[in-house]
Amino acid sequence: MLTRKIVPALAVGCTVVVHPSEETPFTALAINYLADLAGFPKGVYNTVVGTDPSEMGKELCENKKVAKISFTGSTRVGKIRS
Repeated sequence: MLTRKIVPALAVGCTVVVHPSEETPFTALAINYLADLAGFPKGVYNTVVGTDPSEMGKELCENKKVAKISFTGSTRVGKIRS
């Protein structure tokens, strides 16, 4: 699921910040590792892990540097409002 979201963004030159579920972070971390092996510049593909999705979501929604957000996840997390 992650690759369907991140590949188009990377293909047009955008940087990516991924916040995977705390229950399944390994795919995002593996992609991070592969991006490093492929020679991606630091900061192009970023993985942020943690257990509080509302804090991360609030930062992404309120930060002026963030131009686009794509969400894939549970209804419970999607309904969280800051």
